[in-house]
Amino acid sequence: MSGSRGNRQRNKDEISPAASTPGTEQCNHGDPVTRSDLESLLDKQRETFKLDVATLIKKSADSLKASVESLGQQLQSFDGRLTKTETLAGDNFAKLALAETQVELLQTQNKELLDRVESLENNANKSMLRIVGIPEGSESGSDPAKFVAELLKEVMGTDVFPTPPTLDYVYRSGGKTDQKNRVRPRTMVVCFHYMQEKERAAKWSRKHECWFRDTQLRFYAHTTVALAKRCAAYNPIKKSLYDKGIRTRIVSGARLQITFHDETVTFHSPEEAKTFYDQRINVLPETPDSPGAE
Repeated sequence: MSGSRGNRQRNKDEISPAASTPGTEQCNHGDPVTRSDLESLLDKQRETFKLDVATLIKKSADSLKASVESLGQQLQSFDGRLTKTETLAGDNFAKLALAETQVELLQTQNKELLDRVESLENNANKSMLRIVGIPEGSESGSDPAKFVAELLKEVMGTDVFPTPPTLDYVYRSGGKTDQKNRVRPRTMVVCFHYMQEKERAAKWSRKHECWFRDTQLRFYAHTTVALAKRCAAYNPIKKSLYDKGIRTRIVSGARLQITFHDETVTFHSPEEAKTFYDQRINVLPETPDSPGAE
């Protein structure tokens, strides 16, 4: 009995590896599992595994392919939008270049128009003088033009004006003001009817002092604000030239004119005059006759 019981136990142990393998066919009880049976079972398992892996890879590949196709569509859409953007940017650059050209043209035309307007104003002002120093209210109760005409004849004498000059109009610049609280009288603008009379008055005022009721009168050319600013820009270099004993004068068109070593030199800008001063004048020693010499 013990011997038969031991044989059955050995048979169970021989069958148990095949029986414990999942997915394998059951062998007949009592039949031993051979090596070929194990290889067959392993081949079946391998084929099953390969099929499962192929199915998984196919599913993953299909999902990846769908993602790639979606990415390709997005890329194509982005490429189209980028092309449109580049085209639009190119059109904008072309329009910007055209606008810049038009702006430059308009700036040039505007400058030409401003220069022409200023030239017209300056031409209109050539027959006008500004007189500084006439006390406020001196012309009260009379025609200002008649008052100034009589004043010019009186202060300049009959050699300059045998008869009172003909004036078109006279007014004080600066608007209305309180005469009692004003420190200095307003400038009086005088428009001469004849250019020759204006030139005689201007020439006489440059060589003589003019007094009226114990007040010194000063005569200036009547210019536009822009021209006055351009003329005032020469003041620093005019002072430097004066210190060197060189006489200066402002000529038509806001130009500075000097006489240096019997040579008349005209400058069109303060920078041009400063360069000439530094290179030709400031290097020379001061002469005893110069105002700045000790």
